[in-house]
Amino acid sequence: MNTEYLLEKLKTNKIAVIIISVLLGVIFAVIHLEHKAANSPKAKPPAMVSIAIAQPVDIPMVFNFSGDTIHSKVVEVRPRVSGVLEKILFVEGDDIKEGVPLFQIESEKYKIALRNAEAGMAKAEAQLEQAVRDESRLKKLIQKNAISQKDYDDSLSRLELAMAGVDSAKTAVEEAQINLQYTNIYAPASGIISKTNQNEGSLISATGDNVLTKITQLDPIYVNFSMSEADFIKMKQDVAKGLLKLPPGELLPVDMYYGNGIKFDQVGRLNFADAEFGKGSGVMNIRATFANPGNKIIAGQFVRLVLRGGMRPNALVIPKRAVMESTAGKQVFIINEANEAELRAVIEGPKFKDFVQVVSGISAGDKVVIDGFLKLQPGDKVNITSTVEESPVIEELNSDQENNQISKS
Repeated sequence: MNTEYLLEKLKTNKIAVIIISVLLGVIFAVIHLEHKAANSPKAKPPAMVSIAIAQPVDIPMVFNFSGDTIHSKVVEVRPRVSGVLEKILFVEGDDIKEGVPLFQIESEKYKIALRNAEAGMAKAEAQLEQAVRDESRLKKLIQKNAISQKDYDDSLSRLELAMAGVDSAKTAVEEAQINLQYTNIYAPASGIISKTNQNEGSLISATGDNVLTKITQLDPIYVNFSMSEADFIKMKQDVAKGLLKLPPGELLPVDMYYGNGIKFDQVGRLNFADAEFGKGSGVMNIRATFANPGNKIIAGQFVRLVLRGGMRPNALVIPKRAVMESTAGKQVFIINEANEAELRAVIEGPKFKDFVQVVSGISAGDKVVIDGFLKLQPGDKVNITSTVEESPVIEELNSDQENNQISKS
């Protein structure tokens, strides 16, 4: 093998190696680009969401309290004259009306006393007539100087004494008449009458602590409840800020519910509030009154009161399902002008059946995500599939909603 042939072979092999190296480099470059393209993140498609437009609405506001019913009046029935109790004219526990007879006390001695007083009055009137005649006769004589001035003055004195005697006799007759009337004891008020503390034939006295029975008035019925100092201050602050409006005079109509949730058929009103908070309890005692025909409510019942008539003007209300719970608190997603999701922290106010008031965190006109936010992240692009623009119509707070106390805002 000659030298020229070997050199030619080496030259040919070198060119092949170069060509193979270039081809391998191209192959490796293509594979790298394909691998890089396969591992590069794909663009995230826009999220599909539904939104509601936050609109200001006027919310009828109610305040819930628990209370206890109490009688509006308890009247003690006492004798005003002494004597033997002849008759008991009622059935214990009956619902009686004012003015019906309850007891009858022996009256004979009071009838005699009245006749004596009337006789005394007749005597006094006769003495007065005699004194008038004497004064008239002596007046003519004194004008003729037929009697002394002293005799005439004495006649005037007798006339004045006779007139006073008549007045005294009239008073005695009136007193005897009243005492006779007091032998019949009538109901001083309507209500439920309790048992009697005396029996027929008992000698009762008008002096001392001698209560014959009691009448408990249940119509109207009172309901006592209380408001904490914090709730009272919060209500006043909300009114001052314009967040809460109350009717003129803060006269809130009151509904009452039985313990089983059934509504009482009468509307009540507030008729008393303490002028101070209890030093130990920190609460203000308040009372409502209700008409109670038929005594449907009795004293000692536990009831729930709902005070109506308040209004939260221009409150921002959104569907409850839009609010998310997190370790950072309550949050909602807002869609901005660039159709991107923004996460907002919000403070809730009162809750309703399907809605909740947002006190802070959003503004009127904000687009609040109500559906499709589970996989949504801040900054994500979105496609809005549906929009709720009309304001919710909220007639009143639900009676069973959780946070409708005055302290919520």
